[in-house]
Amino acid sequence: MRKYIGTYRVFPEVDLITGKPVDDLYLKGRNNIRVFRHNDNELGILFLSSRTANSVIADFKKLKVKLTKVSEGDWESIYIFKEKDINDVASILKLQIKNRNIDPMDSKNRLPKAKRIKL
Repeated sequence: MRKYIGTYRVFPEVDLITGKPVDDLYLKGRNNIRVFRHNDNELGILFLSSRTANSVIADFKKLKVKLTKVSEGDWESIYIFKEKDINDVASILKLQIKNRNIDPMDSKNRLPKAKRIKL
């Protein structure tokens, strides 16, 4: 996901105990939708709400972006798509571009102490 630094805001997963970023990177869209690396030529989309997924999937069909469902839970679902379609996906999901030049491992991506898990 590092190749998208400068184009989109790349976020790191954050260790809930230390508050420090780890190497799992993702792009964030509206409604907390996450786009992450699935394999070498595919990206995944994590929808945290089935309502959001259902409303957005219709937009993908209009642009003829092929989505494949990988997993579905009670509320969340994961779909994959070809990386070459990232521009169409970005326009639909409204991927964040503000602060797009910030390195994901920068200290600005740390979790505040109040939100960390205490052992």
